[in-house]
Amino acid sequence: MSIINRVLKDLDRNRALSGTPSGVRAVASKRNASVWIWVVLAALLLGSAAGFALRQYRIQQVPAVSAPPPQPHPHPAAPSVAPAPPAEPPAAAVESAPEPAAVPAPAPEPVAKKAPPRATAKAAVPPAIEALPAILAPDRPRVVKEPSLTTPQASANAAFNEAKRLIEQGRSREAIDKLNSALTQYPAHLAARQTLVALLAEHGEMQRAEALIRDGAALHPDELWFAQAAAQLSVRQGNYAAAAVALKEGLARGHADGAYWAFLAGVQNKLGHMDEAAQAYRQAVRQYPDNGTWWVGLAVALERQGQKDEARNAYQQAYRTKLTPELKDFVTQKLAELAR
Repeated sequence: MSIINRVLKDLDRNRALSGTPSGVRAVASKRNASVWIWVVLAALLLGSAAGFALRQYRIQQVPAVSAPPPQPHPHPAAPSVAPAPPAEPPAAAVESAPEPAAVPAPAPEPVAKKAPPRATAKAAVPPAIEALPAILAPDRPRVVKEPSLTTPQASANAAFNEAKRLIEQGRSREAIDKLNSALTQYPAHLAARQTLVALLAEHGEMQRAEALIRDGAALHPDELWFAQAAAQLSVRQGNYAAAAVALKEGLARGHADGAYWAFLAGVQNKLGHMDEAAQAYRQAVRQYPDNGTWWVGLAVALERQGQKDEARNAYQQAYRTKLTPELKDFVTQKLAELAR
């Protein structure tokens, strides 16, 4: 519109300066008007074309001005891949997100370019999560360190308990089989071996019982029960000398209690060794002074040695203890004889 106004003003100025007569002015005006109309139309067309070209030029120049020049730029996810990140994404998210193929990895990070996506996800797991299986390991089933029936000793215990139940029911033969099974699984089972020796001796199987005693003495060198058991088997066979040897050998392996000493004293009494019998009885009553039977044994051994005063003192000690009616009558009679 500015161009049209300028053209109109020019026309008015030209008409004012020309001084043309009115008749001629009408013809000229008509001719000049048609010419200037075409001039205006051409100016409008040129202005429209120029405006359209300017707009197209600006549109084409917008990307070049707004977009940065093509150059490599850092990966958007580069800060999350830097070493020792303050907060790592979950492992599942890292594994499920593929790397863009169009954007190359930055030059300062060759490790991220070589490492596969799954390796990156595994490295991104925090150390606390990696340590969870080790923390939860004690709670896993069947990892508890407790005795079970799969161990030899536990299996022998189960067999021994079954043997005791069979013995209570009077099924000694079946109990012998269970005890043999217990010793096969765990030869050092002391109670099973002792019970089996007693059952075999009861059934007259002396050789098997003696073999078990020898093996038991080797496995339990400090256990004097095997020496007593060997002596008892010898006494049952009437061999008191072998019984005395077995008991004396046992004294060298461990501490003997009062019953052990009393057994040795009785064997020595059977052999006629009154001095050794008296010494063994003294050891027995020293440990158990309330045992009247052992006091009577000591008094008898001393009396047979001719030591009447010491024998009378031993009978008096026996009389002060609890005795069976038979022994009490025997002690009363002896005290009366030694008082004469």
